[in-house]
Amino acid sequence: MLRFFLVFAGIAVTALSGNPKTAFADTNRFQVVDTDRAPWPAVGRLNVVGYDRIAMCTATLIGPQTILTAAHCLFDGRTGKAHRLDKLRFVAGVRRDQNSGVSSVDCVRYPKGHTYIGTPKLKDTKLDVAVVRLSRPIEVTPAAVFSPSNTKQITRETRLQAAGYRRSRKFLPTLDANCRLDGVKDGVWVTTCATEKGASGGPVFINVDNQLVVAGVLSAKLKQSRSIAVPFTKWSDMLPFDACPSSAAK
Repeated sequence: MLRFFLVFAGIAVTALSGNPKTAFADTNRFQVVDTDRAPWPAVGRLNVVGYDRIAMCTATLIGPQTILTAAHCLFDGRTGKAHRLDKLRFVAGVRRDQNSGVSSVDCVRYPKGHTYIGTPKLKDTKLDVAVVRLSRPIEVTPAAVFSPSNTKQITRETRLQAAGYRRSRKFLPTLDANCRLDGVKDGVWVTTCATEKGASGGPVFINVDNQLVVAGVLSAKLKQSRSIAVPFTKWSDMLPFDACPSSAAK
């Protein structure tokens, strides 16, 4: 269990979904990932299409029909209401005008007790994660997910790699490849990973036996070049997500 903590009580955080005006991070920290090697074809854009806008977040394919993203990406920040599922599209492995596959969404699973909060504080982000069931399989190798049995491998010295489709570069994923866990507060990770709007829901990878595995989900930005990630401990019990409930809306 991680036992180092920071004090950020009451600090408001900035959501990273892509529909508000862009607040850019230090782009010198980002490197473009222009490769089709695993796990990058599994990282993609979750688009919300409407008659007056196109919003975007990042999501990761973790099963043939399952993606992982931030919960707030599934809500309209102007109204506080969930987006209609028929307006959601996951586009895997976006590379300029190419991609690894596209699917609509059938249903969504949130953590128990989740509620949408338009202006969250740090403590509110611990449930900002969602597992989404796609309408059809996408034929790429899903990204591996961190095993809770390996918790002791994560320390303050553990290197993190945070990826996303940031608004400064919408059609190629970018990566902060050398950040770390700065502390744990209210059940979320405070990281030194740089980020900006559009990267919400993006994967935070760690290297396990020479394989990048998803250990966290980007949620929000803190001041002073810090970001918030929801760790695997908050969403691993929602997996697998092999079928929608019979009552789920289509």
